[in-house]
Amino acid sequence: MAQEPRLTLSIAHAAASRLASGRPEAKFRDGYPAYVRDIDDNLIPGVTRSDFADDLLGGDGIEFAEIGGQPPRFSAAHSSAAIAVNTFAPFRRSPESLSFAGHSGFTLARFGKRLNTGLTGSPPSLAFYAAGPSGIVAVEGVFTEPLVQKFASFTLDYDRAMADIDDPPWNAVYSSLQREPKRFRKLDAAQLVMHYLGLHYSLQDEPAPKTLVYLYWEPTNAEDVEEFRDHRYEVLTFSVAVSGSAVPFVSMSYPELWERWEDEASWSGAAEHVARLRERYLFAL
Repeated sequence: MAQEPRLTLSIAHAAASRLASGRPEAKFRDGYPAYVRDIDDNLIPGVTRSDFADDLLGGDGIEFAEIGGQPPRFSAAHSSAAIAVNTFAPFRRSPESLSFAGHSGFTLARFGKRLNTGLTGSPPSLAFYAAGPSGIVAVEGVFTEPLVQKFASFTLDYDRAMADIDDPPWNAVYSSLQREPKRFRKLDAAQLVMHYLGLHYSLQDEPAPKTLVYLYWEPTNAEDVEEFRDHRYEVLTFSVAVSGSAVPFVSMSYPELWERWEDEASWSGAAEHVARLRERYLFAL
């Protein structure tokens, strides 16, 4: 297994302990103590494989693939795809129940959707995507990814694509990443630029307003952990930099989202669903 940062291993261990306490029947892989043998064991009660498998397999299927002897990424207790699925699965079946990032009235919800950027290569997958007449929301979701140092890198065709777009905030951010590839160390700013391009290129004829959302996991004691404080600062810096864009950028933590759902209680089962998410993913380091 590739070497992982110490903090990532701590989170993986804590997340696996939470999973095991909620699913004592779950079995973990030999040599990979944070990875379950059966991906169904990585789901909270009320979520089933039928809620997401077709979506993720319809993309590149990499979340379920064993590559180079490594277990499937989705089988990790700290999987960013799994926390997104566990969070949004009720809305895959009933998108009209979702109220999110200032939008509601959704008619479509998908996991792992790719938005064509118009450039060569495969565009990155979104954690979650919801669309309706009143708005479109594209979600980039992360778990332990911010703990790995980032370096922004783009091919020349991105230069041409961004030059054709008249959106000063994003143009400025892209230029700054060209000058300072290490400007953001915790936030994957390059990935967000790619998602922005996907929204711009794929949905340019779609009249509904579009919002790019960055959703991230934090422990309950995030303020006491330098890495998470740094990550929050970078998210705030990026949010300020792209403010005023025609494509709004919204950032929030998973715990903040769950709290909003609980407070709003705008859909049946909200309180129970949030309680299950907290039981699984809310812990300190």
